[in-house]
Amino acid sequence: MKLVKKGKTQLILGAAQRGPGALARQVWLALMDSFVRKRHLVFRLDAGSREGGPKAGKNAAQVREILSPGDFPQDALALLNDPEAAHDWGAMGWLEAGWRLWVLEKDGHVQALAWVRDAAHSRDFFVPLNEYEELFWHIYVLPQYRGRNLQGQLWKAIVADRMADGVQGFFTNCRDYNVPSKLNIQKVGFVPVGHCDEGRLTRRRVWRSY
Repeated sequence: MKLVKKGKTQLILGAAQRGPGALARQVWLALMDSFVRKRHLVFRLDAGSREGGPKAGKNAAQVREILSPGDFPQDALALLNDPEAAHDWGAMGWLEAGWRLWVLEKDGHVQALAWVRDAAHSRDFFVPLNEYEELFWHIYVLPQYRGRNLQGQLWKAIVADRMADGVQGFFTNCRDYNVPSKLNIQKVGFVPVGHCDEGRLTRRRVWRSY
């Protein structure tokens, strides 16, 4: 096993810019995740407690659902499927599995995307979902568009749409070493509800609620 993967290395470099304390914590979390256990942090958002969605404006981004692979802009798909880019965004086959795909576009370019799963397609998640809850399974912001709060904009737009269909709550998760992702999740309004530790050697999972 490599000491750290590319994503962890980037997080360590970013932490180094914030000072020795942040660097030490980030290195520790990365090492624990690589060699000891994977800690999955789980969060929930009550739809009724969300803040207002992103403001519309002349240059506002557009958020829409992708209903079939043909709806996805081919230039963006070519970029995401480029093996040299090593993007970890998901796969179009997830649409056939019943998952829902949303994209945020601006100026004709896909800048971020998110996968959403309903309760029937989330039975492998760390906690059970009821029929009025959904799971934000994966969100990906293209590297050149990061640092613009696109994750928050995309999530809020999807929440507003799903609430109109009767969804009352949303779950999501991230690994504990991904500190920026954790902070972004909480900025949107998600509240931590527990974590699941998965042993690197034993593969045994232990759930702890807060």
